Amino acid sequence: MIKEFGISAISEQGLSDTALVAADQLHPSAQQYALWVAEIIRDQLFIDSLREVL
Repeated sequence: MIKEFGISAISEQGLSDTALVAADQLHPSAQQYALWVAEIIRDQLFIDSLREVL
């Protein structure tokens, strides 16, 4: 199963919020990764499908 998550809006916030961009100005910061994870966790169906395979 391949699942898509809408994290583009979070990534785009990095254009105005430098806390979301790593020191190299290229990669996401830990804070941005945390926001991505929070978005993924909100998808209960995805969490349930992981339980089925783990």
